[in-house]
Amino acid sequence: MLYPLSYEGDTAQAAARGYPTRRVLERPDPARPDEQLSGNLGRAGGQITRWSQPQPPGVGQDGGMTTPARVSMVTLGVSDVERATGFYRSLGWSLSSASVADEVSFFHTAGAILALYGENDLADEANQTLSPVPRFRGVALALNCDRAQDVDEVVQSVILAGGTVVSPPRATDWGGYSGYFADPDGHVWEVAYNPSFPLLDDGRLQLP
Repeated sequence: MLYPLSYEGDTAQAAARGYPTRRVLERPDPARPDEQLSGNLGRAGGQITRWSQPQPPGVGQDGGMTTPARVSMVTLGVSDVERATGFYRSLGWSLSSASVADEVSFFHTAGAILALYGENDLADEANQTLSPVPRFRGVALALNCDRAQDVDEVVQSVILAGGTVVSPPRATDWGGYSGYFADPDGHVWEVAYNPSFPLLDDGRLQLP
């Protein structure tokens, strides 16, 4: 989750979580502008706000927020949550107890949380119009392996779970081994071994 732009209520709890907090002030008195506009102020919804101190990491000296370089969750819009959940569970992935049956599923991975959510609901929340699904969305997720032979094993497990191989594994011109599959909703995944990108003990990629 990104830091909220404001957090009103229990400011002590918000500060403990590292959130910037704000206190809504009355509109400044024209007769005393310096007194009421001093300090670390900003505007939200036309109101004058004062940000709490100290500020958490990610807040600049001028009070402006920087965006953390972080992927917390990847949400895939699916036509049938139960079917999509069954596919990823068949791969042996761990389903979170925070999931809600037939509504949303969360899977633990070595990186970001993977969420499966009804595509119509996702479009509504994102204020987007759901269009006919193209053959390729222009997006690919990736699962990296420790060894080239692991790529073949993963692809075989995908086939058994009901996925579709869209590009069989093969040696690449960058010195690795890679293939692609699509889940039941057409979301494309790359399965790759890249000797230049070793994996850490927790499964995350190690890049320079």
